[in-house]
Amino acid sequence: MRLASSPALRRHARAVITLLQLLGIACLAVAPPARAQEMATSQFVPLRPDGNGVAWLRRPLGVVVDTTTVARALQAVARQAGLNLTFDPYLSGLDAPAPRPSISGRVAEALLVILSATRLEARVSASGELVLAPLPASRDFTGGIRGQVVDSAASPIAGAIVSLAALRSSAATDAGGRFTFERLPAGRVTLRVHAFGYVDQQQTAIVPAGGTADLVFRLTAAPARLTPVRTESRTARQITFEDRPSVSTTTMGARDVRGVPSAVEADVMRTVQLLPGVSARNDYSSTLNVRGGESEQNLILLDGYPIFNPFHLAGLFSTFIPAAIGEVTLLSGGFPASYGNRLSSVLDVRSSEEKRDGMHGTADVSLLSASATVRGTFGRSGGSWMLAGRRTYADKFVNAFNPDALPYHFRDVQGHLTYRLPGSVTLATTLYAGEDVVIASTSPDHLTFGNRVLGATLTKSIGDPTAPGGRRLELTQRVSSSRFHTAVLAPDEGFTLGATADELRLAGTVTAPGTSHDRTLGYELAAQRFDYATNTTVVLLPVDSFRQRATRASVFYDDLWRVRPSLLVQAGVRADLPVSGQRALISPRLSAKYFLSPDLALTAAVGRYTQSVHSLGREDVPLRLADFWTTSDSLLPFSTAMHYIAGLERRVGTSRTLRVEGFLKAYDNLLEPNPASDARVAGDEFLPTTGRSYGVDVLLQQFGAGRFSGWLAYTFAVSTRRQADGVEYHPGQDRRHDLNLVGSWRGSAWTVGTRFGLATGTPYTAAIGEFDRREYDPVMGTLDGRSGAESRVYLMGARNAERLPISHRLDLSLTRNGRLRGLAVSPYLSIVNAYNARNAFAYFYDYRRSPPTRSSAPQFPTLPSVGVDVVW
Repeated sequence: MRLASSPALRRHARAVITLLQLLGIACLAVAPPARAQEMATSQFVPLRPDGNGVAWLRRPLGVVVDTTTVARALQAVARQAGLNLTFDPYLSGLDAPAPRPSISGRVAEALLVILSATRLEARVSASGELVLAPLPASRDFTGGIRGQVVDSAASPIAGAIVSLAALRSSAATDAGGRFTFERLPAGRVTLRVHAFGYVDQQQTAIVPAGGTADLVFRLTAAPARLTPVRTESRTARQITFEDRPSVSTTTMGARDVRGVPSAVEADVMRTVQLLPGVSARNDYSSTLNVRGGESEQNLILLDGYPIFNPFHLAGLFSTFIPAAIGEVTLLSGGFPASYGNRLSSVLDVRSSEEKRDGMHGTADVSLLSASATVRGTFGRSGGSWMLAGRRTYADKFVNAFNPDALPYHFRDVQGHLTYRLPGSVTLATTLYAGEDVVIASTSPDHLTFGNRVLGATLTKSIGDPTAPGGRRLELTQRVSSSRFHTAVLAPDEGFTLGATADELRLAGTVTAPGTSHDRTLGYELAAQRFDYATNTTVVLLPVDSFRQRATRASVFYDDLWRVRPSLLVQAGVRADLPVSGQRALISPRLSAKYFLSPDLALTAAVGRYTQSVHSLGREDVPLRLADFWTTSDSLLPFSTAMHYIAGLERRVGTSRTLRVEGFLKAYDNLLEPNPASDARVAGDEFLPTTGRSYGVDVLLQQFGAGRFSGWLAYTFAVSTRRQADGVEYHPGQDRRHDLNLVGSWRGSAWTVGTRFGLATGTPYTAAIGEFDRREYDPVMGTLDGRSGAESRVYLMGARNAERLPISHRLDLSLTRNGRLRGLAVSPYLSIVNAYNARNAFAYFYDYRRSPPTRSSAPQFPTLPSVGVDVVW
């Protein structure tokens, strides 16, 4: 609405404004330029961040996101503050872009921030009337502050936080202790500096119109004793929700992992199995089937470096040491172009990084193993280090009474280091080595398998990271070596097997963050070697031997685009370049988030995904002893999948989220191991299949901000596969309904953890008959049967036509939190399957009896375990 400039109409408008104020509704009026200038110089004074003592100008706001232009930002502030807003739409500067994608704080502070992008100023009268007027042509409307933070010896302090409380703005000092604020409203401001290990300091400065004020903060070292500090900075989860589409992304901290009751000890992979979209085949396996995909289709990373088989004891335990893990992120679909060579999901496991001075550690002793972790920092130079180790000791205990009764153990070593180098360069390295060993002193037979991962990452920032919207680049360069090996030797039986999977990877990215776009360009080069050799004829193991060498090259581009404050779009494309006779594969990907309100958003994603590495393990087998890897070449095509995802995400406060997503995955060229493969024929190791998976995920998550944390996860999913001959079937991971309730209550002395799971059965192939195999003796002219079980042959029904019954289980844990001689000592009790539910693992048939019988092999019975954590 435009206010006319006639005296009569102006009198009417002022009367209306006065009436609205009397009714308790503040009115923001913008007078025509000429009259506004006259009013501004007579009875109105400049608006201050404190609202000039006017109550309605000090009202707090939530986050205002509808801020495309200055005019829209003013209207959005008025709507949320309950104000009646009237302004002249022809006033110069109202169509300028708003200075920030979102506005918060108090009404006066928000108005000053919005107007900093224009040549307009706000003035307020003693009665609370507000007008906007053009600044005089000779005046600039903003200024700046630059400064440096140093210690008493004039050495720069990096990482100090400089904040402008009134404007809700802050900046971090760079390696030289420097900071900069730009486009600040002219006038008096108060700055506060906080740096770890120093006394906070506060200064008042005058921001000159059109100029820059210079400041120096000299901080005094503070005692090491810390006092409680309240911070209002955004958490990582808030940043993910507000600044990224984050489709199908779930993040858990170490506290979430350790709060879940578990068999014997905390386990990262078994905790991930309780998230929506993830299916656990049975109690004995910690492998992952995500949204109907095969277990080989998951890219598992340790600090960004791939790891092939992160499992011990045929998948019963994962290789990750719980105390060495800092954060776990699962991308169950729609992941961006920076991730490649997998069809279903990405599991990114991050090592813990110490923030406290000095050396600290953790020791954990359970019924299965003993582990120890030590960590520390490099002082003021920046960086941290961590070293962890774990080994089972059950073999030592049992074999002390009965030699070779338990000739098995596994061990893990994990290390992580970060160090800040000169020139804004950070070095991060990770080492992991784990191995399973089965060897007896009284037998030459032995079995070993394990992983090795070694990686290093260099990151560097170019430009001023404290300058908002400034030109800067973030460079990342990674190099890693990943290896998985298996060796089996049984000379008495004439059985040998050896397999290795090696990958040397070089990868890098260049990211240019900006106000509207965060653009990333990256590449990956991988040299791979896959060897498999055996003389076995065991049905469950591959019979073909092979040696493969391959080089893979990929480039990708990703753009996170803030189209408007209410719309985020992440678009990217990945190109897997032609190597080993394959054509180039282009994989476009797109995801978006649209905010219906600051706490409610719609999400969507679509993308193409490819995979060149394949496992020779059969998915229908409920237990996978190990994965033997091969790669696509001129005879084996790439597998591909299309992801389609749509969902809704709701944030409730700062510690709770609700996410509902529907998904559809369409597969092509899935390669299933051929049980009738001929070792003399190359290229028949796999049978091509197609298929699809679709369903709905629900996640209600309470973060660990208070005494309670946990989540409710539910998945409905349907998966089908089609063989080359047109026969359709449901794969072994097709679980229709899967519900998990997880909770952890933390008190001052006790911590209680619970998990209840309810799931429908997975499909299996039933035996419908049995006969004895006989061999013809041409000399005697007779048919002779083989001895014992070797003569038994089953007639199988339609593939996966039957289903196991519903399974359910309640797990409990109880931890006593205490201290002993300066150490935090926490003994714990964990009970898996507390009420001893009889869940079926598999069925066995005996048609030699009359009538034939079917018996079931059980899943976990009631399994109590105890242990103790010691932290110093």
